[in-house]
Amino acid sequence: MPRFGVVNAIACVLRGQLIAMTLIDSLGWFGVAPVSFTGRLSGLLVLGLGIYLVLIASAGQAL
Repeated sequence: MPRFGVVNAIACVLRGQLIAMTLIDSLGWFGVAPVSFTGRLSGLLVLGLGIYLVLIASAGQAL
């Protein structure tokens, strides 16, 4: 049975923050000036890839 550890919890929190940041910035919520989504796409892809690699690495370290 797979375990949901600290690394996975932190990765999920980071993923949620990335999604929230993108929505707030691109849609202009909370009175902030809207920022183009295309400028942040490469950064989101790189961070998403990093989170994915962390999850893969933590899955291989079963006890």
